[in-house]
Amino acid sequence: MPWLIKNRKLTNNICRILFVSFSLFFCSHVFSDTTEEFSIKAAFMIKMLPYIEWPAAEDNNKTHFTICIHHTPTHKKVLADWSKNSLVRGKPVDIIHFEKKPTSVKPCDILYASTNEKLSQYIEPANIKNMLTVSDVDGNAKRGFIINFVKINNRHRFEINYEAAKNQGFVISPRLLKIAKIVSTEASKK
Repeated sequence: MPWLIKNRKLTNNICRILFVSFSLFFCSHVFSDTTEEFSIKAAFMIKMLPYIEWPAAEDNNKTHFTICIHHTPTHKKVLADWSKNSLVRGKPVDIIHFEKKPTSVKPCDILYASTNEKLSQYIEPANIKNMLTVSDVDGNAKRGFIINFVKINNRHRFEINYEAAKNQGFVISPRLLKIAKIVSTEASKK
């Protein structure tokens, strides 16, 4: 290794290049995992739909199945790509991005919200409009969201707030409930 000592400048440059290369590799891996994780959650959500019945009044006169999403444009694109050739409950699927204000939530069949903000502010408008609320923020099922995705021991799982679903008129198949973690709304525990 005497050549390393003699060419210290060359060695430092090689180390810098390797460091930058590894950093770029791992950073891109982290960003792709985020999209990949959302793709897994979206697939879970889509596979759950046949096991969930919406309140009867909500099906009248709707020509499209609508998913409102509060996420990054990349995550919206994941759902948009899937929805191009898909039917849910016999209807074409529309994906709508909504802003951060609860009043900006348009009537949809599913409200998927994921951020570190107080998402509980969306619960009341969603309940009034009979939307299936879905999130992936820790504790949101206990705050009133019907479905919440969680990661336990590096595996994707989901929680269902059966009480919230029942109160809104959703009927969830026992087959889906059997594989979910059932939680209750925090306020109802008091």
